Formats: sequence, C-alpha cells, structure tokens
Amino acid sequence: MVLDTQSVHAAAGVPSGTTGRDAGKKVPGRKRGLAVDVLGLVIAVVALAASAHENTAGIALLDKIDAREAALTCEAEHTRARIDELTARLHELDQAIDHLRITRKTLVSLAEDDTEPATPPPSMPDHSAYQQILTVFADVDRPLRARDLCQALDLPIVSKNTENIRSKLKRLVSRGILVETEPGLFTQPRPSPSSRPPDQPASSNPNDERGINSRTTL
Repeated sequence: MVLDTQSVHAAAGVPSGTTGRDAGKKVPGRKRGLAVDVLGLVIAVVALAASAHENTAGIALLDKIDAREAALTCEAEHTRARIDELTARLHELDQAIDHLRITRKTLVSLAEDDTEPATPPPSMPDHSAYQQILTVFADVDRPLRARDLCQALDLPIVSKNTENIRSKLKRLVSRGILVETEPGLFTQPRPSPSSRPPDQPASSNPNDERGINSRTTL
C-alpha cells in the first residue's frame, strides 16, 4: 500500500474555510490524499485544506482503511456463517432423501408377491474403488464411517479423501448395496429373518428316535 498527497489550486468559488496554503509547495487551495495498492488501484481518498500537515492526511486515510477492513471482515464472517448453515441444510436434505429411498425400498419389498421372480441384485458401479470398499466391509463385518475406510484403504485422513469416500458410500446406499443406519454410519444390509429356512420342529414321539435307530441298524 502507498500513501501520497498532492496540493492543488481550488476553484474561485470554493469557501475559504475549507482551503489553505501549502507552506512547502507554496500552493493555495486544497490537499488531497490517496491510498493505493501495489497495482495502483485507489483504496481510499481524503480532501483537506492545503495547510493541513501530511500526517493529518495519512491518519485520515488509515482511519478509512481500518473502517473498510472492519466492514469486509464482518461481511466475510456473515458469509462463512451462511455457508455453514447451507452445508448443514444440505446434509439434512441428503439424509431425508436417503430415508425416503430406504422406506420406498422396504415398502416395495413387502408388497412383492412371493411367486414373482426374484429381482436382480443391485448393480455395482464400474470403478474398482467400490469393490475395495465392499471388501473392507466384508473383512471387518461392522458399521464403518468414511474416516474408518480411509484408514483401512491406507488413504491420508484429509477432508478431500473423506468427502470422496462418503460420496461413494452414498452412491452405494442409493443402489441398495449399503444402508446408512445413522448419519455418516454405513453398513451392509442384513438378511431378513423371513429369508432363512424355518427350523425343523422337534418330534413329539419319544419312540421316533428309537425307530430311526432301529431302521438304521437294519
């Protein structure tokens, strides 16, 4: 930043109370002060009587710069708060969409007729990273977060990697390959109890076991 002043002649109709004489430059009129950046762009301007000291112009320019900086800082803080608010809202919307998809999938599965052919398994995205993610889930057999997968895949735990993994997990959830049991916690869906074969009932005839043994002996 550069501060500079220049004394200039004032017009004939300018009130004498706002003008003066620059003792150094011998110029009657007004003194204007400029603050510019390294590119020469004007940051602040003040106009004083030519008799005003250089320090007075400098102090006035610095006061204007301080006021401008405070205003920009306040605006930046407000913008950051707004960004945080929008980010939180976006996360809530993503959760609501995921819950609706899970609900729809559950209702469709309940409405399906047992005689209908089984639906094909969910399609896996082409990228090999998705298979690596599912391999980690199969090995640990427990719910995982994006940070856990970064550790398991030997990726640096930085925001870029965790957001990339979280995006892939969300895509697997949308295809029904994974489920999000709570915000940010993912796991493989468990088979429902109805899909397991029913247990064989115990025999009520105490002679059945002896009869089986006897037939085996024969």
